[in-house]
Amino acid sequence: MLFSRGCNANNFPFPIPGPHVHAGHDFVAVAQNGAKTTIDAIGRPGAFSQGNLKEFFSSLLKHIDFKSVDKVAIDLKGALSAQIDAIKSFVKTLTSAQQKKVIYVKLK
Repeated sequence: MLFSRGCNANNFPFPIPGPHVHAGHDFVAVAQNGAKTTIDAIGRPGAFSQGNLKEFFSSLLKHIDFKSVDKVAIDLKGALSAQIDAIKSFVKTLTSAQQKKVIYVKLK
């Protein structure tokens, strides 16, 4: 599978003025048969140190609801076990269609 960087408000062919509201995918995964899957990533190093999961959940819903995104990868690096449990519990409350878009990533 090949991954390539996607377009977003920060790297679109030209800078988008105003606050950079992320719209679109971060990566495109291309399978050997040529099928493409767009992936939007959420979470970053230090994202969980602030401990405000309410804001994280709100942001997660926005990412999931992007029409141009097939999957949303939640980067759990740096999250505490209790935070991971809370995130997974929250995802379980979403619709089946929304849940199918979520994948979890935890790189060391």
